[in-house]
Amino acid sequence: MNINMKSVFGCMVIFLALFFSSCQQGSRISGNFTDAGDMNTSLERIGLDNTSVSVDNQKMSSGKFEFIAKEGFKAGLYRIRMGQQQVIFVLDGTEKDVKLSGTLAGLNQGSFEVSGSETASEVVDALKDLTKTQISIDAAQTKINAAKNPLSAGLLAVQLLGFRPEFVETHKTVAKTLKEKYADSEFTKSYESLIVQVEQQAMAEKATGSIQVGMPAPDIDLPSPKGKNFKLSDLKGKVVLIDFWASWCGPCRRANPHVVDIYKKYKSKGFTVYSVSLDGVDSRTKAQLGDDGQIKEFTNRAKDAWVGAIEKDGLEWDTHVSDLKKWECAPAQTYGVRSIPKTFLLDKDGNIAVIDPRDNLEAEVKKLL
Repeated sequence: MNINMKSVFGCMVIFLALFFSSCQQGSRISGNFTDAGDMNTSLERIGLDNTSVSVDNQKMSSGKFEFIAKEGFKAGLYRIRMGQQQVIFVLDGTEKDVKLSGTLAGLNQGSFEVSGSETASEVVDALKDLTKTQISIDAAQTKINAAKNPLSAGLLAVQLLGFRPEFVETHKTVAKTLKEKYADSEFTKSYESLIVQVEQQAMAEKATGSIQVGMPAPDIDLPSPKGKNFKLSDLKGKVVLIDFWASWCGPCRRANPHVVDIYKKYKSKGFTVYSVSLDGVDSRTKAQLGDDGQIKEFTNRAKDAWVGAIEKDGLEWDTHVSDLKKWECAPAQTYGVRSIPKTFLLDKDGNIAVIDPRDNLEAEVKKLL
């Protein structure tokens, strides 16, 4: 058999060139944010506890950047900073060419495009679907449960549910699958740590809380947006959900559609909602502003945001009240509210029947009617 050594040598040269080119290229994350100009940008792998590992940084060129990792990007949660804006996404470690695009203005609304990573795309696509309408807790849970990758499920759970005691079991389920597949990830470790903290906080609040099931609900008497005062005690004879919330609270806004559904279904049978908003301006902010005119302007903005959220979320009951003092809201302090949404379901005699009903709200309302 005749062997053309020149041909063989040529093939070897081509093979080695391709091999070394592939090794040098590694994995890539590139971006094009058309309004970003030539600002500095950085890539970090992060945990949920604000820990971070710097991966790379560079100066953008007309809104474009490119990060290269010769040994690939580790599985985990990533953040790209562009000036004051940031993009947060997850990678499963198999990606070779991830592309991000959008505008800095769009990032204000959490809007950007991603390709080259099924894991990252899963989160972005899920959030796009959910934001087309008001996000309900049920819809959020469905998206989390449907996620194919536990990293996607984890980021969705954090972004859609936040860390509240009533969602601990969902977080535990996600954390279990995360640990099975990505035990060494900063995301997994910080996720588990936060779950423990939420459980400990819930136990501490339960042990020291002044509001207990079975006791009469302390009365509340505050003005509505139109200036009319509504007293909680005037609603005796009805089953009442006291809902501490705010226009700026994402989990509150996502819970609202479910509350609206229950209200519409049972209002004719004696159920209603008494909403206490934690919108407003606290004393610390007032001290920083100093000027009475600025304080008034900030307070008016907070009130407008409160009224806008009521209208947008379709909260059609009349009993919306607030003293516009944010976390210094007097009833919130009386009820030991340290995070929102926080709810208390009252029986017809005005006694606390259930604290923080969420997924079981309808069942608990039906028991009391």
